[in-house]
Amino acid sequence: MKYLIIFFSLIIISCSNLNINREHSISYYNNGKIKSNISVVNGIKNGPVFNYFEDGSLAVKGYFSNDQRDKKWYFYDENTKKLVAIENYKNGNLEGEQFYYYPNGKLKLQGNYKDNIRVGFWQMYDEEGNLSVQNIFLDGEKVISVAIFQKNGNILCSGLTKEGLREGTWQYFDENSKPLYDVEYKNGILDGEWKAYDKDGNIIISGYYNNGKLLGLE
Repeated sequence: MKYLIIFFSLIIISCSNLNINREHSISYYNNGKIKSNISVVNGIKNGPVFNYFEDGSLAVKGYFSNDQRDKKWYFYDENTKKLVAIENYKNGNLEGEQFYYYPNGKLKLQGNYKDNIRVGFWQMYDEEGNLSVQNIFLDGEKVISVAIFQKNGNILCSGLTKEGLREGTWQYFDENSKPLYDVEYKNGILDGEWKAYDKDGNIIISGYYNNGKLLGLE
């Protein structure tokens, strides 16, 4: 009886596979080289996908699940042939950690997505590998904590942006990360108190802005 059950199970599996039509959708350039090779199951993109440049080199390598981007996708530069981006997807949306690179291969930008929205820490680097900007996404992409760095690695300025505009107090520093001055913004416009500091961190002068206009000094 045990062997009979196994036999019928194999028949059921074989019959179910008859309903699966696996194929590859392949397109070509005018020069005859492959432009794209996409795995298709029952007319729906499912499985690996490869896109190529006209010279035959790899442009994109990824994966589809039920016609939507899924898992890791790799993107390459046409000229250097080097990797320019690694993106992670889930159900067609950017999800998880992402990496973007300069043509020289060094990391340019990295951060995380959640349902196509940037979240948490995002870091940008210059072509020499130095951290230049660090953003923290606090409310989806509406409120962002921004820190901009100098070549020596010390912070240059920091503050918040709201809907893409500077908001609240922004702090500015010298090359040794000592405070130079603070200034307040509202909707991207100078509005509120500003203060300047000496090398010991003491306030040496202050004033007020009203809708972008300097009112006076104290």
